[in-house]
Amino acid sequence: MRQPEQLENYEGDLRRVGIEFEFAGMDTATAAACVTDLFGGECCSENRFLTHVKDTEFGEFRVELDAHFLKQRRYLEYLETIGIDIRKVDIADSIEDVLSSLAANIVPLEICTPPIPMDRLDDMEKLAGRLRERGALGTGHSPLYAFGLQFNPETPSLEVDYILAILQAFLVSYERLCREGNIDLTRRLVPFVRPFSKDFIRHFCNRNYAPDSAGFIDDYLQLNPTRNRPLDLLPILAFIDEDRVMSGAEEPHLINPRPAFHYRLPDCRIDQQDWSIGQEWDRWLSIEELAADSGKLAAALRS
Repeated sequence: MRQPEQLENYEGDLRRVGIEFEFAGMDTATAAACVTDLFGGECCSENRFLTHVKDTEFGEFRVELDAHFLKQRRYLEYLETIGIDIRKVDIADSIEDVLSSLAANIVPLEICTPPIPMDRLDDMEKLAGRLRERGALGTGHSPLYAFGLQFNPETPSLEVDYILAILQAFLVSYERLCREGNIDLTRRLVPFVRPFSKDFIRHFCNRNYAPDSAGFIDDYLQLNPTRNRPLDLLPILAFIDEDRVMSGAEEPHLINPRPAFHYRLPDCRIDQQDWSIGQEWDRWLSIEELAADSGKLAAALRS
């Protein structure tokens, strides 16, 4: 896959990117086996809905049904409130089988990779191919599926000017990205990747806007305290100033501070032979390239 123009992260090391695949069509054990087939490691299952693949050549992968109710077994608490403690009887596995089958129709299975060096991204294309071979189903397979492919690329800089330029480049490119990526209508309607508000875009796309770091974070939180956007900056902003972000964000317990952007827009069309991770990665790189071209970016912004 194509490499970014800026290959080093803010500490001068080779940049890495975490990837999250969402899909259906298989259980966690099968998906975890696709990982070990390619990268080695050992599968350690917490329950029917969550498996860790440890000690691969890249680190630890996580394979899970993406529903906190299922992963954390909160259904046990609900059953206990009506007088049923399945941990005391031999039906827990059967109930988890049923829940797993039902959830597979609406809840994506998710593989979360460890940070992958950017010169090894072709290996993630191999993983997508192996999942396709084993029957993974993507966004376009059903109107109920709103599956995404998410990138978490490390930033080459923690300076506010750079982070603002990335945000501005994304905002002015949003319609093009949706058009080129043919973003599924179902995903546009779900709350997880709703577009930024007009007030947010108006504020941050003013070419005269030049905040310091604290001002940028405060403005971002005031106009957008949620993670549920196609480009989520809360992880990187929390890495810069965790206390400031956690005090103003919705659901702070779900924010994982890290020096990376969280790009959530692309569909995961993993079952389509003509789809690739590389296509979606190129669209992210187009954001970085526009952000680096100050003249072109300024021309696209509001005065």
